[in-house]
Amino acid sequence: MTVDVSFENISIDRRSIIGDDLELEEDPQTVTIDRWTGPENWKAKFEAESVPNMPSPQEVAMRTELLNATTTKLETQLAAYQHELYGRVTNELTNGALHAVAVEAGGAKALLDSFVTLGLSRAVDNDDFIHAMLYGNQQLIGDSQIVQSYALSTTQPITGANIMINQRLVIGQKVDQRKAAFAGLINHYLDAITTKTHVEDLDYIANARRELDLTVRIAQVEGQPLSTPSPTPSPTPDAGQPTPTPAPSADTNQVYLPLVER
Repeated sequence: MTVDVSFENISIDRRSIIGDDLELEEDPQTVTIDRWTGPENWKAKFEAESVPNMPSPQEVAMRTELLNATTTKLETQLAAYQHELYGRVTNELTNGALHAVAVEAGGAKALLDSFVTLGLSRAVDNDDFIHAMLYGNQQLIGDSQIVQSYALSTTQPITGANIMINQRLVIGQKVDQRKAAFAGLINHYLDAITTKTHVEDLDYIANARRELDLTVRIAQVEGQPLSTPSPTPSPTPDAGQPTPTPAPSADTNQVYLPLVER
C-alpha cells in the first residue's frame, strides 16, 4: 500500500508499506482515512514500517520549485505582518498610548547627559569614549532612537532569517550594553576622583566624594514647643549694621543638619 502526500497537485512525499493485498469494496481514499487512526491504526504502522519511494528527477525539480515558491509567499506575508506591527508601534510612540513613556525615557536620558556634562566636564572634553556615549552614534538609547529604529524597520525589506528578529529585543539588548558601558566609565572617573588621580573643574565634586564636614544649621520644624528664652533687646539698628536674627518661636525645635562643603 502506498500513501502519497501532495500540495498544489505536486507530490511532496510518497511512502509504501509492504503487506498482504487488500480487496476494497469502497473508495481507497475513504478507507484509508477511516483506518488511519482507527483500530487498525495505519498511521502508526506507516511510521514504523514504511519506506520512502524514490522520486523521479522531474518530481525532484517540481518539489524544489514548489518549496522555493512557498517559502517566498510565507516570507512576504510574515514581512507584511511585521511592517504593520512596527508601524502601529511607531504611531503609538509618537501620538498614542506609548507617547508618555517615550517622553519619560527621553527626559531621563537628557537629565543624565546634563549631570555628566556638568559634573565631569573635563572628562567629557578629553575622553573620546565618554564623549561618544553622550553625543556620538554609541550614545544611550532615548525616545528618538527608539522611534527611529521602529520607523526604519517599517520600510526596510524583511527576508530570510530577518523574519525571526524581534526589534523590541534588539533595542533592549542595545540599551543594556550601552548602559553597562556608560556606568563603567562613570564609575571609573568617580573612583579616580576619590583617589585623587583625576581632578574636575568643579571643586565641590571632589569634596563631595572625599569628605563630609559637619556644620551647624538651624532648621525650624513642627514639634514639641521648647521654652522660649527671653529675647535680648536689640536697639534700633544704625545704618550699616546687620539686623539680628530673631529667636525661635515657641512652636519650633532646633535640629542640626550636616552640610556638604562647597
